[in-house]
Amino acid sequence: MNWNQDELRRLVLIDGLTHKQIGARYGCSAAAVAYHCAAWRIAKPVQERTRATTRLLVDFDEVAQRLAAGATLTQVAADLRCDRHALSHACRLHGIAPPRRGPQGGERHPKWAGGIVIRDGYRYRWSPDHPNATKSGYVLEHRLVMECLLGRLLTPAEVVHHRDGCRANNEPENLEVFATNADHLRHELTGRCPQWSEDGRARILAATRRPRTTRQTRQVPDAPPSP
Repeated sequence: MNWNQDELRRLVLIDGLTHKQIGARYGCSAAAVAYHCAAWRIAKPVQERTRATTRLLVDFDEVAQRLAAGATLTQVAADLRCDRHALSHACRLHGIAPPRRGPQGGERHPKWAGGIVIRDGYRYRWSPDHPNATKSGYVLEHRLVMECLLGRLLTPAEVVHHRDGCRANNEPENLEVFATNADHLRHELTGRCPQWSEDGRARILAATRRPRTTRQTRQVPDAPPSP
């Protein structure tokens, strides 16, 4: 095919044909048409590229409600009998954020286990709206139970203690709150004899028997006598 810049510009800008349509008319690939359009800086204006998406005769309020209810963009596009990419572009033009692709969070996740996750013996509960939730939307269950008992949010410095030592037992009578971690450690370690290993005991004794070094004061030279 003998490429003509003016002819290609007319087909793209005036006739509004796509690269695929131009390639089908002249027996070449859409990639070849796109290559020459890029080389000659032939591109549709933004209004022309978005005209097809703005003409979608759909109720975008209904689309937003369905997406918020958990429907995927593919499902909504199939029900409306329109292209998913065109619907996604139109949603962005109308200020509607399409849901992320892949597995959804919360109850729509395929591995949803009721909102309870156990890590290091602690139970985490799904609470994405909590101000102290993790990036995954989970909060320590014993802190949630204590906040319900106190009727307020816990401060970051407050520590919730399990009286029986079982991290998974989050019954209200088994929980106790301390203002700081220092108060918690004082409660835990008071009256307990540390079980030092032989190596640790030897290092402690060596440190206590080591002679202390005093800081030597810097000697300031005397000022020279005045003439």
